[in-house]
Amino acid sequence: MKQEIKERMERIRKGEVPEGYRKTKVGIIPDDWAVKKLAEVSDIKTGPFGSALHQKDYVQEGTPIITVEHLGEQGVVHDNLPMVSDFDRNRLKSYVLKRGDIVFSRVGSVDRNSLIRETEDGWLFSGRLLRIRVTTANILPNYLSYHFHQEITKQRIRSVAVGQTMASLNTQILKDLHVSFPPIRGEQNAITTILSDADAIIRQLEKLIEEKKEFKRGLMQKLLTGDTRFPEFTDEWDEVKIGDLIVEFSDFTAKNNQHEILSVTKDGICLQSYHFKKQIASSDNIGYKIINKGELVFSTMNLWMGSLDILKYPNIGLVSPAYKTFKINYDKVDGAFFEELIKSSKMLWFYKINSEQGASIVRRNLDLQGLLSTKIQIPKINEQMKIGQFIQEINLELNNLRQYLENLKEQKRGLMQLLLTGIVRVEVD
Repeated sequence: MKQEIKERMERIRKGEVPEGYRKTKVGIIPDDWAVKKLAEVSDIKTGPFGSALHQKDYVQEGTPIITVEHLGEQGVVHDNLPMVSDFDRNRLKSYVLKRGDIVFSRVGSVDRNSLIRETEDGWLFSGRLLRIRVTTANILPNYLSYHFHQEITKQRIRSVAVGQTMASLNTQILKDLHVSFPPIRGEQNAITTILSDADAIIRQLEKLIEEKKEFKRGLMQKLLTGDTRFPEFTDEWDEVKIGDLIVEFSDFTAKNNQHEILSVTKDGICLQSYHFKKQIASSDNIGYKIINKGELVFSTMNLWMGSLDILKYPNIGLVSPAYKTFKINYDKVDGAFFEELIKSSKMLWFYKINSEQGASIVRRNLDLQGLLSTKIQIPKINEQMKIGQFIQEINLELNNLRQYLENLKEQKRGLMQLLLTGIVRVEVD
């Protein structure tokens, strides 16, 4: 980065106004950039009220309706879209979307929004969304979409939302929102081209990661069941009880706040303060269970959904006494192999058949003794180690790709900060 740009960034960060810039309602921007209320450059409309659209109106085939869960950072997500008939589409024709529209979440995560592209032209938007349609030639919809995705704009939107229990937006709030943009459409177009090129690279890498994950899932299914084996191993697999591989234990705390409190989710063990953005456990955690690195923990109510893991970080922590904690018999199982095995589809099936549905559909009560008595087949330790080593190599490759993806996303955020505030100008003919 040029020294001139670094100095400009530092001055703006301090609240100083460099030559050729001015202070506005949206921050410090170039002198020639425009600042307008959203109402001056667009039409804003709320989705249909509940009385106009009911779940019973949905059909198997028809016109898709975009809801909050379909708002992605890089566009509309096309999974699990509700649909309505041609009759209802015509009845709701004032809520039909056009290419270049921007749809916002009206409640909850009010900074979520997506640009409508060619593939979504003609779709409908739900009552939980607001639609923005650019009405002037002075600003490009693509540019405005990126403007809404920069963090400083998201913060401003969150700050003006109303509601104590759940944030919400309305048309007036959005109408009063100020936006800034270069006066020359060519500069707007150049900025969006740079950012869309970055998005394309990110999408390609995300696709590669998903393909690698799918490859791993398929291969693990074969390796963990013996359908595929390394050629040097021909021995019969051993039949063992799950209870021969893990032994329940309970090591309770004797004083308060001995260690950090952990939560167990289907994505693994994590710090409770990170998962919930705060510690939700009681301030008095005497009697919580202590778990060490390499030990297994799971919830008896959510085990069938995959809520279990072996602690890798931190080296020691606390879990609620409602969790079950186990020592692993590492004389009989390789750590990497076992970690993959306990999360395999076959084991999830065993967890499910050993659980009975409780008060809710999600929560099931585990028959722990039934599970521990369940017999499974596993290879001898040398073959486990070979499989475990292979798994670690695949995981290392996936982790490297994920880290590269995060680096690319961080670089894009940096680009947005520079380009969408005018700290760096794009030269156009």
